[in-house]
Formats: sequence, C-alpha cells, structure tokens
Amino acid sequence: MTRAQDVGRQFSAIPLLRALPPASHARLAAAAREWSAQPGAVVFDVGDSCADLALTSEGVIRVSKPLADGHEVLLYRLQPGEPCVMSTACFLGRATYPVRGVVEQEVRGVILPGAVVQDVLVEASAFREALFGAFAGRLAGLLALLE
Repeated sequence: MTRAQDVGRQFSAIPLLRALPPASHARLAAAAREWSAQPGAVVFDVGDSCADLALTSEGVIRVSKPLADGHEVLLYRLQPGEPCVMSTACFLGRATYPVRGVVEQEVRGVILPGAVVQDVLVEASAFREALFGAFAGRLAGLLALLE
C-alpha cells in the first residue's frame, strides 16, 4: 500500500476529515504524517506543547488529570475517529497540555501540521463546524463528570 493510499484509508476512518471539501482534503492529506503508539505509551503529558493536531483512526487513549497525591482522575477515553478536546484546546489556544494521554489499545492515526490546519479552519466551514461541534460535545461530557 502506498503512503497516499494509507493516509487516504486513515482519513476515511476519521469522521472529522470526511467533512473536508476536496481541495482542503488534498492539502491536509499531502501534509499529513502517519503515527502509531503501543499500549502504555504516553502520547502527551502535562506541560507538553501542542503545535500540530493528531487524530486517531484506530485504538484507544485514556485521558486523565494527574493529581498532586499521585492519583489520576479519568476524564475520558478517546475512541477512534474522535478529536481529543484537550488536544484541540491546546492546539487552538497555543497552550501546553494540562492532562496526560496514555495508550490503552494500539493507536494509529495522522498528525496534521498546525499551520495547514489553521488555514483549513479558515477556508472550510464544514471542517471548522465539525471540530468545534466535537469539542462542544466532549466539553459537555466533562462538565457532567464534574457534577
């Protein structure tokens, strides 16, 4: 399988990327890098920067908030195809992660360069609405967890 075919397969498994108009799809696909991680791998941690947007097509990532006493609060499990609300917030806000992401089931996905994603957010309203819609849904879930 060629790189383009593999990236195309991964893009088709991520609903957010299916909302892209053809030109934006081609632009992101050309810039995308594949990534994978094994169970137990820490894919982001408290204080890490987030310059790019990583999306998963396979696997599960446990997202938790480490506490000072050594415990962790489970916030959510990131399922295949879902954008991570914390990654999205850190990416858009140019902030560091306040949480940790640990792979529970082997992960495969794509990393989209930040500069290209920023451009596509401006030019593709369907992509922007899908990303912010997923963000809002997960944020509502986090608020319910707090209650």
